Amino acid sequence: MLAIYWVTTVVFFAYLLVFRRCFDFLSVYTIFLVLFSLPVLFGVVFDPYLRVFNNYTDDGFVFLYYIPYFLALVAIFAKDILSRRRQPVASGVGLQDEVLLFLCMIFSIVGFLMYLHTYLSVSSKSEFVNSIGIVSVVYTVIIPFFAIYSFLAKKRIYFAVFLFITFLMFLMGSRRAFAIFFVALFLAAYCGHRFRLRLLFKVSLAMIFLLLIVILGKSFYSYIYAYGMAGVTIWFDALSLDQVLVGAEFMATSAIAHSVYINDYSLDFDVLLLSLYNILPVPTPEGGGASIFNDHFQPDLFPGIRYGMAYNPWAEAYSIGRYVGVFLYSVGIISVLLLCEYGFIRSASAFWKATYLILGVYFLVWVHRNSLGSQLAYIRNFIYPIISFSVFAGLFLLYMRSFRAGCKNAQND
Repeated sequence: MLAIYWVTTVVFFAYLLVFRRCFDFLSVYTIFLVLFSLPVLFGVVFDPYLRVFNNYTDDGFVFLYYIPYFLALVAIFAKDILSRRRQPVASGVGLQDEVLLFLCMIFSIVGFLMYLHTYLSVSSKSEFVNSIGIVSVVYTVIIPFFAIYSFLAKKRIYFAVFLFITFLMFLMGSRRAFAIFFVALFLAAYCGHRFRLRLLFKVSLAMIFLLLIVILGKSFYSYIYAYGMAGVTIWFDALSLDQVLVGAEFMATSAIAHSVYINDYSLDFDVLLLSLYNILPVPTPEGGGASIFNDHFQPDLFPGIRYGMAYNPWAEAYSIGRYVGVFLYSVGIISVLLLCEYGFIRSASAFWKATYLILGVYFLVWVHRNSLGSQLAYIRNFIYPIISFSVFAGLFLLYMRSFRAGCKNAQND
């Protein structure tokens, strides 16, 4: 089974590197799928207690990972064969876009200055997040969105401001905003255009370099919180493989799936239904929260782990529906990605193109370390703030037009 996994992986990357094709959401999703299954490819599983890798020999566990991978490859090849070439529609920019970008830039700058003193006075990321509350959620979501929005709208000043804030957010501990922005920027620039990946050698190296920054960022900013700028030197002196493993969640999440598989761990279908509550604007108490899967498996399978572990979608799907659950979950993710890509390519609005793009990035990158509940919570935290900002900008624009018309009528009278 492992040999088949290796052969198809080699074929997939050869296909990307050699043939001239449109780079798309599914390609990036599959690359991250391979990334998060690297331990499985090498026949090892991470031990979160001893922080070492142990060998395994069970083909059934490999098959658990191979189902989403095989379906992704089938979807890519079928899409390349059956679909017509579609160039992205040019982004349209109207007055409401200008108002929305301007208002969000003002909000972002003022909000950042208001909470800068909080960041300088705390000693950990969790303390900082608790201090600023919902602002942390909103910032993490809207800043990469409006950075991509301004990029698609070709508004360089806004783009520079949001890019600068994204970088500052990374230094303050938000790896998610940093990673989402750069993956979305790559897709915004190249999705729908035909090229050979090997012709973008410099871009590929840049993406690998950014991945390393994200991986090492987790340990880096913990030193910054604890020691200030002196933490940079201390971090370099303490740099080790263990720090890489701390930040490389894709190396550790396979431990969850492996434990679920070998222990034949199962959950009721109600867990899946309760997870759906997390898409609501204000989740009800009956929903069980975004961490409902973690609340079940970690006390049962990893009782000695005191920190919150990341999730594994295939472990959750397997625990609820075994291989059929993994199959259905995979089909659902691929379907969402195809819809998001279609919306991104066909939409003429910069706002909607950015919306489809960021939604797609959440499903092609972050889904690999999420459960259904946490994934829907991320989507909820993205959709509702963006809708709120858009409605506010539209109402503000209507007010300004009404005010201007009233002034004009008063002058005529």
